[in-house]
Amino acid sequence: MSVRRFRAFMDVGRVQGIPVTAAIAVLGSLSASRGPSPADVLWLAVISVFAHMGGAAMNELWDRKLDSSVRELWRKPLVSGALSPDDARGLVACCVPVSLLTALAVFGVPAFIAMLVATLWMLWYCTGGKRTFLANDFAQCVGFGAYAVFGALATGMPTVLTWSLVGVVASLNLFAQWGNNLKDADGDRRFGIPSIAVRTGASSARGLTTRHPYFLYGAGIKAAFLLFCTLPILIASVPMAYVLIVVSVGYPVQYFTLREFIGQKTRPQYVRLLLGDLLLSYPAGAAIAIIGAGLWGFLLLAVFVFGGYVVGSALQSGAEFRLRLPAARPGRRAAARRAPPPAWGGWVDS
Repeated sequence: MSVRRFRAFMDVGRVQGIPVTAAIAVLGSLSASRGPSPADVLWLAVISVFAHMGGAAMNELWDRKLDSSVRELWRKPLVSGALSPDDARGLVACCVPVSLLTALAVFGVPAFIAMLVATLWMLWYCTGGKRTFLANDFAQCVGFGAYAVFGALATGMPTVLTWSLVGVVASLNLFAQWGNNLKDADGDRRFGIPSIAVRTGASSARGLTTRHPYFLYGAGIKAAFLLFCTLPILIASVPMAYVLIVVSVGYPVQYFTLREFIGQKTRPQYVRLLLGDLLLSYPAGAAIAIIGAGLWGFLLLAVFVFGGYVVGSALQSGAEFRLRLPAARPGRRAAARRAPPPAWGGWVDS
């Protein structure tokens, strides 16, 4: 396999997001009645690799027609022709069964059922759910919430902290979907995708005002995120470090994120805002690791997530959500060698 083809598979599998998926399962296990062993953490990471890549490949497969109409996405492997739809189908057929069967073999039936629920929700979102009102916005948050429960059942039984974590994961993912649907609203409207952004008349070109119904919906999601982050403080004895992170980091970040979404934005600006919100909201969302593994466990998980994200971005060739350093301006020869983008909308199903 050539390097170019390997990186195309990394793009289709969106490997930069694997550490976040794995962290959700690990946080679930830390919230359970019995914490994970090092072997449990390793298995959760391995299962997450296959689960994440299988779901991402399915999403890329079903979105390739829509992606071909967006100028910024011409480098995607299924749009540019670097990979064929059959390549993506093969990745789905390999990764999804491996993730499910490994979960069953290593962690048993209860964890497998939660994993199956998460997988079915995500696969349905990628196919019919994306074109179903409300399911378009909520299917992913249900799937990732079930994945947190899978992590808890992998090592013990869910606790009150687990359900608080489920709320944190669901609301964090719901806001990410809120931002994505705002970013894609005009294109989704052309393709008949009934997201809440489309139904409320939001426009990625015109932007939002503080009185727009879609902005108020986003503010409600952020309020729910803060509520679920605060809940452990109210129902359990938590370390002071947890309180400090949620109050001093979590609360201000939600306010400033919402403020930045006001007004007209370009697609790259929306992408940067969503990435920034994920990175800055992560400490408050993952602070539950302090309760289950102490401050060092929280810090190690943060290193894993952010370090894995950087490594995954390097493995991909065209990651949309990518941490980029300022690059030197290419010379004339390098610019001349750059391949021109394909014609927009030139998607053909093979």
